[in-house]
Amino acid sequence: SQAFIERYSDLVSRLGQSRAELSAIDNVLRRVAADPDPTRAWTGLVAHPLFLQNETVGLLLAQLTTLEARRNEVASRRTVESREHRVVLEQIEYLVVSLSSVAEAYRTSLVDQTGVAEEMVAAMDAELARMPSRAIELARHQLDVRVLTEMVVLTEQRLRQEELRQALTFANIQVIDPPKLLIRPIWPRKRLGLAVGFMIACVFGTLALVVSERSDPSIRSVMAIRPLLGAPVLAAPYRSRGVIVLSPSDARAVLDRVGHDDWGAARMVLAPLDEGHDAADLVEALLHAGKVDEGGGTRSRRPGWSTPTLETAPPIQTFATASEAVHGNVPVVLVLRCRHTRKVELARAVELVTEAGGQIGGGVLVCGSAEEARAAWG
Repeated sequence: SQAFIERYSDLVSRLGQSRAELSAIDNVLRRVAADPDPTRAWTGLVAHPLFLQNETVGLLLAQLTTLEARRNEVASRRTVESREHRVVLEQIEYLVVSLSSVAEAYRTSLVDQTGVAEEMVAAMDAELARMPSRAIELARHQLDVRVLTEMVVLTEQRLRQEELRQALTFANIQVIDPPKLLIRPIWPRKRLGLAVGFMIACVFGTLALVVSERSDPSIRSVMAIRPLLGAPVLAAPYRSRGVIVLSPSDARAVLDRVGHDDWGAARMVLAPLDEGHDAADLVEALLHAGKVDEGGGTRSRRPGWSTPTLETAPPIQTFATASEAVHGNVPVVLVLRCRHTRKVELARAVELVTEAGGQIGGGVLVCGSAEEARAAWG
């Protein structure tokens, strides 16, 4: 099906290009039929890409331009009934007929090519009617991307062709003022130049700092996580001597998000976004904080149930890893790293977990220091 869609996209692109070329050659022929001056009318033909690469057409247009100049020169000296003037007009008419035959032959081939392409597109449309609806939707999106890309390229080509056509038109250039040469050289003011250079350097340095600060795609605060996460930020612990420090209140906030699987067991999955030991160290910190706070282990949210099972998942980077982290109604808590995890990675992880059928229980932002954790909350 993918190969079929690629062939269908190529065929539709070629059909659109053929129609565009047919419209362009029709415009040229209409302009030739409406313009009484053959030289000026056929000048637009050289802007067409196929004729622009054809040496024969270029030679014919060059000869036509030369004969037109000669006709103007003879008309100033001879009468219309003179033999020399008639010979020049016959040569111009012969070249115009030759250019018309070339253009008409190319138009005929474009019409045949467009007809064949339309028949093939109709046959492939009938074949597409038997495909599943989701496959058709995907194919249409791919086709839209391909067709829009081709149209952009074709539009740029037509723009260049119009610029070339305008460049080929004749224009009169007149020099109004001649150039002047200063007798005395201009000496720079060193002190003023140093002061202005220092001010410009300060302005650009400040601007560079602001741009680098605003263009940083990494996550630095809790406010930047909430719109992308779609769930609350449960805690913002920090590392101290390689160990995650987590307060009992933050541990309770995380453990309150514990869910239950199909067998009634309390479980929670902590999934990081990149390689590292943040998830495993966070599990140890949660268990340690729970022991310190509860005096004998963490408790489930319902009486009589066992201690919740805290699991770690591989880094969520693909749909397969997201599927491993999803277990029915068990919430998935995303473990982020401050000033390291990028916003696009967080958005992609949330999308993958949602597509895998899981639910985001919240997020935990692991900071590098206590100052960084306070700045993240602020």
